[in-house]
Amino acid sequence: MINTLPQATRCTSFEEFRSFMASPANREADMATFEGGLLGAETFTVPGYCAVCDREAAFFVDYQYCFTAPDGQRLPNWRERLVCPHCHLNNRMRAATGFLLSVSEPGDAIYLTEFVTPLFQVIASKRKRAIGSEYLRDGTARGIINAAGVRHEDVTCLTFPTGIFHTIGTFDVLEHVPNYRLALAEFFRCLRPGGMLIITVPFLIWSVTTVTRAKIDASGTITHLLPPEIHGDPLDRGGALCFYHFGWDFVDTLSEAGFEDAGLSMFWNPRLGYLGSYQFVITARKTAAPR
Repeated sequence: MINTLPQATRCTSFEEFRSFMASPANREADMATFEGGLLGAETFTVPGYCAVCDREAAFFVDYQYCFTAPDGQRLPNWRERLVCPHCHLNNRMRAATGFLLSVSEPGDAIYLTEFVTPLFQVIASKRKRAIGSEYLRDGTARGIINAAGVRHEDVTCLTFPTGIFHTIGTFDVLEHVPNYRLALAEFFRCLRPGGMLIITVPFLIWSVTTVTRAKIDASGTITHLLPPEIHGDPLDRGGALCFYHFGWDFVDTLSEAGFEDAGLSMFWNPRLGYLGSYQFVITARKTAAPR
């Protein structure tokens, strides 16, 4: 794997983000022009270099999960497409994998909140002490591996010992966890001092506050505050309900959970197949033990 990541702009608050977007360093107009020049065919490829595979790649794009511009033009969901033909990871997955690999060493203990995915397989091939899990609904007890070889964990009450992991990655999972604050507390507990938490979630980049789309009470009854949004689930054809679209207050929530240096690393790089205006990965670190 290449040793460098795309140049990133780090923002730790909405105020920093807004200041950056108003500055000459913001290249959003140039990005839109470049991406617009790629559109046309129902399916197409974008030549580039996969930093995960460490090789040239023709990133595949189609209009699955696409958006419609005000003028009626369809726009690809760049975040969920740009799939590498070799590792089969899309834009956000490759970015998350690249960040995780860049902040970890081959011998580090790593936990991912997924297992039956190409992303976990890639990480496990490069980090031999990686552990993955899924939220199972087959009666398997927490911390136990079922007959299919999948470990069951509930991120709100993990079975791992305290301070065991160097790095934890959770990628487009927390929006499906009604009490995600408990999950953040568990990630903090399970990380070693100085350990890194790496997150991707649906994020409203221009919103200070998180939007709650649905709530669930103690009896399990779900109340929809907005039309139900269902995301793909590798273990359930019915998909997974999205409870939240996060805003910048999520960064504050990470700090409240005990993490430091919480923020978004924003980047755009056509060579590495990171398109769709600014892409970003959220990271936070557990305070290192005093010397």
